[in-house]
Amino acid sequence: MKVSKHAQPMIHPVPGEPVYSSLSILDATKAALRTSIRGEHPARSGYRKLQRALFLSAFAALAQPASCTYYDRRRAEGKKHNATIICLARRRCDVLYTVLKNHEVYRQPTKAAG
Repeated sequence: MKVSKHAQPMIHPVPGEPVYSSLSILDATKAALRTSIRGEHPARSGYRKLQRALFLSAFAALAQPASCTYYDRRRAEGKKHNATIICLARRRCDVLYTVLKNHEVYRQPTKAAG
């Protein structure tokens, strides 16, 4: 086996000293400084038919007052239309998951008296 002349010597830890503390700080620093060659993009994978169904469901839900209020609030925060529809789809997906998990029938939210 050939050894590179640029190989660094192996450093053995001092007994009783935390070995990974300095390494974890170094790794965190490297991760903060690292840049991606391909850039930072949202994931494009997933089940396309399901994504499309949730997107269309969220778009159709804009006729409901609660969804319309949520949409308007997100737009006021500065989000674009498609990003806001995706947020609404995610919210509807969370509600669907909760309904299935709890074995309950969906009930329209009522305004709190006050």
